[in-house]
Amino acid sequence: MPTFLALVSEGTWIKKAFVAPPWHPTTGPWGNLHSTSYPNVVQLAGTLFITPDTQFIQEAWLPRRPTRGAPAGITAHAKNSTAYASLNRGFHHTYMQRGPDKDVVDWAVDLLRRTDVRFMRIHLQNTGEAGRVGSGDETKDVPWRQNIWADGSPYRIAALEADRQLARFVAALRAIGKWEGTVLLVISDHGQADQGWHAPLSEGAWSTPMLWIGPRIATGRVLDYGEHTDVAPMLAQKCRCDAKAFSEDCGHVRLRREPACNCNIGQMRVSADDRAARRRDSTIHDVVMWRLADGGPESAIEKA
Repeated sequence: MPTFLALVSEGTWIKKAFVAPPWHPTTGPWGNLHSTSYPNVVQLAGTLFITPDTQFIQEAWLPRRPTRGAPAGITAHAKNSTAYASLNRGFHHTYMQRGPDKDVVDWAVDLLRRTDVRFMRIHLQNTGEAGRVGSGDETKDVPWRQNIWADGSPYRIAALEADRQLARFVAALRAIGKWEGTVLLVISDHGQADQGWHAPLSEGAWSTPMLWIGPRIATGRVLDYGEHTDVAPMLAQKCRCDAKAFSEDCGHVRLRREPACNCNIGQMRVSADDRAARRRDSTIHDVVMWRLADGGPESAIEKA
């Protein structure tokens, strides 16, 4: 995946970010709350303890009182699957239509050109479908049956296409002058088993790469470990948006203590003495949370 690998030198790459069990209950308490799997919700909530009152990171940009005040910034959610409908809560703009990944990026880029979006989540679904249908459920005698890495595998084709769409998106951010002030997070909701799909007990489904790029994030750094519960608190910290919606002990990040983290995520900071720079720059940075592909840790990047 040439685009992803080229971007690694511009930020901090966490090879294995472990996720909540990639299971998708459709009945019972979870089915009543959400239309998607555990990791997608945990990623936006920053906690494993999900209740009807759990807030998402995108809600930090909403006014404190729904009927009063303007939002701190416009937010958007783009995806080519209806499975993520329950995550739309708190977003101002949403795109949710099955189709190619390219359509999702087209919509996102068009919105960025017309609107001052402060937080955007982009979810490309074609790799997940290719892993499940192309390999996991394949019944024909083809090389990629039960092997997503085989030559000609639909999964590899979809992953490379997602990488091309990432290149298009980055180029668009540069063209419209939003690249320098944007925090870009490239991550997946879960991994992918070598034989296809993401069965909860498949080790390949338990982790995913995570790449952070943007202001005050170390460049060229490679770390071995992270967790999905780090995502929402780190986004809140990097953007200095209202962090009160998240508990003090979300993941490894203590939002009300400085410096944050006991773990690798905290090492993304270029230094511990950038407080003066942070005081000079008090604006909320734009954020793009890009879900690139379902794939195991570094293997998904190196093999595709």
